[in-house]
Amino acid sequence: MNGQFEEPLQSDLDLIDGYELLRRAICQRDQPAWTAAMTRYRVVVIAAIRRHPAWVINTESEDYWVNRAFERFWCAVTPDRLCLFPSLGPLLRYLQMCTHSVVIDEMRSRRRNQHELLSETTNGLPHNKGAEDAMVARLSASELWNAVASELHDEPERLVASLSLLRGMKPAQVQALHPEHFVDAADVYRVKRNVLERLRRNSAVRRFRD
Repeated sequence: MNGQFEEPLQSDLDLIDGYELLRRAICQRDQPAWTAAMTRYRVVVIAAIRRHPAWVINTESEDYWVNRAFERFWCAVTPDRLCLFPSLGPLLRYLQMCTHSVVIDEMRSRRRNQHELLSETTNGLPHNKGAEDAMVARLSASELWNAVASELHDEPERLVASLSLLRGMKPAQVQALHPEHFVDAADVYRVKRNVLERLRRNSAVRRFRD
């Protein structure tokens, strides 16, 4: 020992081939191998997301999609199913399929929540039958989000809009995720109510009442 710190050696996980890395992660439930696989193949997920048509209206971080895609992959490719993927290529193609699946699921969820949001923001306003469907048809997802974002004044309001209005999370769930911004679920309700009141007066929403 010379009393000096030595440079750490390159991890063995960085040296093994991709299929073996994923095999260890899947069959042995090896957490270091799983972490290394996510680091190595996050580029596969990101490339798949950017090719998806929904990317143009994406409001989430790359890490959000990487985590969602690998969670789907992890649940689907169990040790007893690894034999269906004899090499690295099929595994990575399946990872791409998982990526597209989570994007599609997210977009469906957002469309559903857009209907609910428009229903809430036009509650009490006169409108024709089927007006909510007309709003969604005429307001694209990005236009709707722009209309919402223009009425948000601070970080708590942005969190409520993103988590509660867009993703459909309950106030208690929002508060549990962000106790630094919300004292309790009632605090989330209060912020949500204020945002909805402003949205009811927003011209981008009100123009669809007739």
